[in-house]
Amino acid sequence: MRLCIDMRWMTPGSAGGIEQQARAFVGCLIEIDRVNRYTLILPPECGGDFDLRGRPNFRIVYRNSTTADVRRVGRALVRRLGEALGGSSARWPDRWALGNLHRLDADLVYSFPGYINPDLWELRHVVSVPDIQHEFCPEFFSPAALAERSRLFDQTLERAEHICAMSHHTRQTLIERLGIEADRISVTHLAADEEFRPAAPGSEALTAAFLAERYRLKAGAYFFFPAHTWPHKNHVTAIRALARLRDRYGVAIALVCTGGAREAQGELIRLVAELGLDRQVHFPGYVPREDMRRLYHGAAALVFPSRFEGFGMPILEAMACGTPVLCADATSLPEIAGNAGLCLPALDVERWTEAMHLILNDAALRCELIARGLERAKLFSWRRYALRTLAVLSAVNDGSLCGTRAASGSMVDAS
Repeated sequence: MRLCIDMRWMTPGSAGGIEQQARAFVGCLIEIDRVNRYTLILPPECGGDFDLRGRPNFRIVYRNSTTADVRRVGRALVRRLGEALGGSSARWPDRWALGNLHRLDADLVYSFPGYINPDLWELRHVVSVPDIQHEFCPEFFSPAALAERSRLFDQTLERAEHICAMSHHTRQTLIERLGIEADRISVTHLAADEEFRPAAPGSEALTAAFLAERYRLKAGAYFFFPAHTWPHKNHVTAIRALARLRDRYGVAIALVCTGGAREAQGELIRLVAELGLDRQVHFPGYVPREDMRRLYHGAAALVFPSRFEGFGMPILEAMACGTPVLCADATSLPEIAGNAGLCLPALDVERWTEAMHLILNDAALRCELIARGLERAKLFSWRRYALRTLAVLSAVNDGSLCGTRAASGSMVDAS
């Protein structure tokens, strides 16, 4: 099989969990597959991110959104030139596009962000869809963004031969809301990276010193909320619950919100000031991945009241690190948390206040959630995800995919 994996959108640190998914998938393929041939489409700044030494079945093509725009302009100019020379206005750009596609040398394209890039329109596609949030929460998007997202998803899902959904919740919403045939969708659960693991015995002092020096935090004295400040992440509930925790119980614990500043950032800064939480709520922005594990280790608990998730990676990372989980009972989150987290109504500030107080004061509950989380995290692995996805791709390529069950005959090392 000759597979093209389109990751031109993967500017480091900008795409959140989808970037992590893409990097993990390709990393596993490099490790396990020496038979199938791969073309990775990457932005130039990611050229050295994958070690392809000794892997002649992998190659990289550099392309990004800017060069894609230039090519579209180029095609328009070629079309005009063709018309001026008396040729077909359609055939000139078609020849241009087919020339580029031929150089990719691909039987099938796998795209991550939920849409097909126009440059690859004429090839066969399997698309990974994280969620269709715009169908359920249109208020979180500007009219222009909503229209563009709807257009891209509608066109992509109509054209894709198969869809990989990262949760059963996403699969079901694609079926119910968009009318996608059930046998065109397979579920491929994600995983937490291996770096997310419990703290080593005796490392508490090192973690405490690191947190104090790097982030001015006291270990065990903060809740952790890793998420870009998109409106649907619902930082508002966590912040209001923190204020009630202080006012009702006299508990002045911190809330650390890592991630990039997005549309809701200004509103959140104003809310923090209004509630007098300036010294308790911290927005350190995007932090290095190597710091994340220690931030999980030092947290009293993960709080994740997000109103809409296609998967919910922070829940899995927290469980793998031995951090108690408080999450919303919305969309895919209960599917990932299982019985290892306290699932609460996303907008019920009162319930969140009481749960945060409980997790700080009930040692037995903390130990139980930690133990359950560590066991549940073992059910997810990137290797399992890669093998499952590769089985789907192989089955689509050879036409043997039937229903939601993919063929398992991929020529890879499955040991």
